[in-house]
Amino acid sequence: VRSGKGLLWVDICETTEADGVLLSNVFGFHKLAIEDCVETAIHPPKVDDFGSYLFIIVHGINHASDIEHVVETAELALFVGANYLVSNHNFPLYSVEAIRQMAHAGPRPLTRGADFLAYLLIDALVDNILPTIDRMSDVAEAVEEQALASSHPATLQSIQRLKRSVRRIHRTIVSQREILNRLSRGEFPVIRQQTLVYYRDIYDHLVRIEDLNMN
Repeated sequence: VRSGKGLLWVDICETTEADGVLLSNVFGFHKLAIEDCVETAIHPPKVDDFGSYLFIIVHGINHASDIEHVVETAELALFVGANYLVSNHNFPLYSVEAIRQMAHAGPRPLTRGADFLAYLLIDALVDNILPTIDRMSDVAEAVEEQALASSHPATLQSIQRLKRSVRRIHRTIVSQREILNRLSRGEFPVIRQQTLVYYRDIYDHLVRIEDLNMN
C-alpha cells in the first residue's frame, strides 16, 4: 500500500472488531467508514470521498437468507484507493466469489487498476439482482393462483412478504442508480477517465432493472 505499486485486494467477510483495527492501523481509513463495516446494521447505498480513497456501499441479494417468499439485501462496502481495494461484507456474496475465482484463473481483474476491480465487483453484484426478480415473479404467479383458489391466511401473508421484498429491491435500485451515476461522470479522481464508461454501463443496467421492477 505504501509503495504505491501493484494492486492489493483485501476481502473481509463477517467483519470483527479486530478487522476494524486492521482497517484503521494498516490503511488509516476514517473511523466512521470503519464503523459502517463493523456494525451489523444495514446502511443505505452511498459514496464518500476521503480524498485519497473512496468509500462505497452498494447492496446485492443476500442468498444466505432462507426465509420463504422474502428477499433480503446484503451490503458490499468498498474502499477504493490508487493501488488497493478493500471489500467488506457480512454475508458470503456470489459476486465476490465470482471475481475471486476470475482472479485465480487469470491476471485480468488485477491488472487494470483498483477502480476497474471495484467495477467488476459492483457489476457482478448487480448481475445477480435480475435472476432474483425473475424468481420473485415466478413465486408471485404461484401465490396468485393459490389466492384465487383460497383465501387462506398463509397465502395472504406470502403476498405481503412478496410486496415488501419488491419494495425493498426497488428502494435499493433507486439509491444505487444515483451512486453509479455519480461514479460514472468523473466526479471522483480515484475513478480514472478510461474506467468511467464501465460504471456508466452498470448505471444503464440498473435503469433497465428498475423498469422491469416497475412493470
